[in-house]
Amino acid sequence: MNRDQSQIQTALLAAGVAAVCAVVAGVSMATISRPQNFAARLQALDARLDLIQRMGRRAAAGAPSEVQGRCANGAAGQVQTLKDEIAASEARLDLQPATLDVRPAQTDEGGVTPVTLHIEVTGSYQGALTLLDELSKRQPTVFVDKTDLTSRTSNVTLSFSGRVFCVG
Repeated sequence: MNRDQSQIQTALLAAGVAAVCAVVAGVSMATISRPQNFAARLQALDARLDLIQRMGRRAAAGAPSEVQGRCANGAAGQVQTLKDEIAASEARLDLQPATLDVRPAQTDEGGVTPVTLHIEVTGSYQGALTLLDELSKRQPTVFVDKTDLTSRTSNVTLSFSGRVFCVG
């Protein structure tokens, strides 16, 4: 009996230690995964969402907006504009393009049309980051669906998928 109780106590102690380790590991991972400038990023995102909402209200009221300037020709016009801007950036940043696919989504609805884009380039790490930075600053806003930056021996491959929304 004593031996059975000792084994039970040892098992309970081991389970307790494992539970404490799991909690500590979970808290540690949560702390590590939160970027240092999280509050600033969240504030910037809130500001962009406010801008998008204001532009949507202005467009609904018939007022000119920043989005209409870039999508003046609708989604079809935005496709060529995006292709030209991205191709120019790739050349300027000395990135070798593998894929540049920009196309409007097929919708029967009027109003907002999503334009999907997929970019795959190879080049320097700094060039790839600069391209992403330029995409993040353009109007209308590019929304990211997927980004993958893969290191190769002397360069990186950037694979990016996202969307731009055009009014009209």
